[in-house]
Amino acid sequence: IMLVCTKNVMEEYSEHINASFVPPEGKAVLIEEAKKTHYPSDQKNFKKCIGTAAFKKSKFGLYMDRIHTPKDTVMDERNIDFIVSSTIKFIEKI
Repeated sequence: IMLVCTKNVMEEYSEHINASFVPPEGKAVLIEEAKKTHYPSDQKNFKKCIGTAAFKKSKFGLYMDRIHTPKDTVMDERNIDFIVSSTIKFIEKI
């Protein structure tokens, strides 16, 4: 799971993000600043934002598969559960 945050979110909330998004067994969480990571979404249009995505890992790096294909709607429910529960923890902390 990758979180892509604007600089002001990193400065203001990094402690709360790290405490809230603790990865479950078998998962990893990568927290990046938006200016240092290309994440193709519109979240950068918001003053404070956290873009969230699930990636797969290959020997070449992280990637998203099935984008804009008929299987684009397939998901790992554990990822959704983790993102929802972690987001709730984060909101409660701030």
